[in-house]
Amino acid sequence: MLPYNIEKSTEYPAGENALKLDIIADKGFLNNSIVAVRTKEGLISTTSICHVDMMLHLLKYAATENCGYCSLGRIGAETLYRMLERIYNKGNDAENEKLTDLNIITTLCHDIINGALCSFCQLAAKMLLESLKTHYDDFELHLRNEHNCHKFNYQVIHFTNCQLACPLKTDIAFFMQSLVTDNIREGKHYLELTNIFPKVLAGVCGYCKGNCTFKKVGGKPLPIEQIKGYLYSIPIMDLPQEGAPSVLNRVSFKITNSLHKGRFEPTDKKVGIIGAGAAGLSAAIYLAQLGYRSHIFDARSSLGGTMRTGIPAYRLDNRLLEDSINKRLDAYILGAGGDNPKYKDMIDFSLNTKITADNFHEKLDKFDRLILTCGVMNNRMMGIPGENISLQGMIDPILLMKQVNIEGGLKIITPGTKIIVIGGGNVAIDCAREAKRIGCDTWIYYRRTPREMPADEEEYAEALHEGVKFAFKMWPKEIRSRRGKITWMEFVDKSDTDNPKNVLVKTDYIVVAAGQLPDLDFLPKDLNLKTERGNLVIDQSLKTSNEKIYAAGDLSWWQPKLVCKAIHEGIKAAIAIDRSLRPQYY
Repeated sequence: MLPYNIEKSTEYPAGENALKLDIIADKGFLNNSIVAVRTKEGLISTTSICHVDMMLHLLKYAATENCGYCSLGRIGAETLYRMLERIYNKGNDAENEKLTDLNIITTLCHDIINGALCSFCQLAAKMLLESLKTHYDDFELHLRNEHNCHKFNYQVIHFTNCQLACPLKTDIAFFMQSLVTDNIREGKHYLELTNIFPKVLAGVCGYCKGNCTFKKVGGKPLPIEQIKGYLYSIPIMDLPQEGAPSVLNRVSFKITNSLHKGRFEPTDKKVGIIGAGAAGLSAAIYLAQLGYRSHIFDARSSLGGTMRTGIPAYRLDNRLLEDSINKRLDAYILGAGGDNPKYKDMIDFSLNTKITADNFHEKLDKFDRLILTCGVMNNRMMGIPGENISLQGMIDPILLMKQVNIEGGLKIITPGTKIIVIGGGNVAIDCAREAKRIGCDTWIYYRRTPREMPADEEEYAEALHEGVKFAFKMWPKEIRSRRGKITWMEFVDKSDTDNPKNVLVKTDYIVVAAGQLPDLDFLPKDLNLKTERGNLVIDQSLKTSNEKIYAAGDLSWWQPKLVCKAIHEGIKAAIAIDRSLRPQYY
């Protein structure tokens, strides 16, 4: 363990806080031997390191790992690296004084900070500037060839804006660069290790785009999902299942702390998983890689959960989903375990098996831990006069999407009729687009502005292109019916905040897509699990008030999540369970 020149209270442990920091660490980083941490107060380091050596590794990382999109970042980082390399190896070069001029390095750093298009190269330049300000003597000693510094084998941990937004902390610059450098095998393998179902995420994930630097400077975000989909569509034979160190070093240490060490130690502990969606399958796969056997229970007849029933085919084709799940499980888990025989028979399934309050205790007693990943099955109502789910024309969005995806067509709505969808999220837009495709006069009424819609911008634009109509700042007030059938819906039009007015709209159908709630009726009352507003209360490790029960995916909190977030929570639950059952490894 390296000596710290900072008080114990300011040490930063690996994992939990690292997402908020930019860290340059010794290869023993996962054993907490951090040698430098960049904080708001500057660059904190141990007394024994040389800052020229440390910055040389940082700039080498920036030069080789940047996305290459802007020339200033790409060429600037490479130039800084070469200049530091010359200073480190040759000191003051009389023949090429410009290459060792610290003033030129400082100027170039400022140029990169002000001109590079994303934070990746900007941050490297900022850290080099900070190092020059706080440890100038180290650079002077190297220029005079009087240094006697200790070399370390550094590992740079850095998160770009898009990577910070990604729940899985996918190194987006790395897999984009794998295309540029024609290193397709490594890029695909990286996605396999980190994304679980990369083909699926290529079509339905959009966390990163909202935080894209290009969007923040007024441009369009990079089409990262399409790039990911293109990378994964390139055929590579014999893709290895076990990662090379160069790939494993890039897997986010926060969610795969144990896997970073390559640890697979079988245990007799067993985990039960209720729900075969993104969170449940991801938890099972990571538990298997840690040495745990798991058993997945699902009331449906097929795997996939909400990925299969709740996402329309134009965003996620069921055949692609089926292929992704089967390939992942066949290669890593089932049968002979593919190229990983140690994973053989690590996961078992019981489909068409509904867990109820009557048989829940049997499962709780049988397994050492339980993970609840059964999603949200109840629709959130508006709570306005006249609202009644039993009215003819009142459509449940979950039932609508299930009918489209599982039953082969939208049969609960008559083509050519008028339909109003309440809400501004992706579910609302999915329902509206499906209704429009069978010829309905389709409207989405949303109580806020277009900029405040939680739906993806692309989804909104595509709905407009397909002919879905939108009405904004319209607040639901009352549903009117006659003889059990919906006839009108009344709204308060608040587009003029000083003069709101009531608007009566005739309609045949109403879809309330304002959010979903979990169905907790399958949990026995005597468990006394803590709930809040109809949702399970969980801690940061996703553990409920019962130490044996965890919750992940849509069930873990009231707001339904994208597939990427569900995968992340499945992984997080798996590691939290390993931490609780085998704390000696942490």
